[in-house]
Amino acid sequence: MLHTKKFSLYDSMSAVEIYDPKMDLKAKLEESITLEYAIKNKNIIMPDDLSVEDQCGLFDELLTKEVLWLRGLSLPHTVYACSYLYDPTLYENHKFLKPYIDGLYAGGAICQ
Repeated sequence: MLHTKKFSLYDSMSAVEIYDPKMDLKAKLEESITLEYAIKNKNIIMPDDLSVEDQCGLFDELLTKEVLWLRGLSLPHTVYACSYLYDPTLYENHKFLKPYIDGLYAGGAICQ
């Protein structure tokens, strides 16, 4: 196989087409789990209910994913893996999460 020195296994897996039934295992799911369903069944903790330790872990994970995105990895595999980003009403009143996510979006707009 021919490839550049910067090509990695992660790059090859990122090339998998999302929602292609042959390549994406989750595309074959009969019923997708929606954000509302996950919140209702307590699969996702509301930002206001996070402990201080959980908030630190969340910001650590978000920062890690942001750096991976800035290094060239795809958005669906990095930043958009955070469920809170899909519904602004989840974090609109949170005093730490809202400014961070607003800054993340602003930084993404500048990078484009």
